[in-house]
Amino acid sequence: VLRFALAQTAAWLTRGWAHGDLAEGRLARTDSPLGSLRYALPPVSFDGGPTDWARPPGRWGTDEAAWPARD
Repeated sequence: VLRFALAQTAAWLTRGWAHGDLAEGRLARTDSPLGSLRYALPPVSFDGGPTDWARPPGRWGTDEAAWPARD
């Protein structure tokens, strides 16, 4: 079982890891309403599953308060 602290994982992704570049292939960049955004890709993958987030984050308070529709 592997356990990681969220803050430590963020540090590895942004600064690299002493035992190799852990962040390689785990970070992406996109344009967003907030400007250019560097972000972590989804941590779990499976056959037929998403390989990236559906959309970049928006500005605070601009999303409708509702559950997203299921496909």
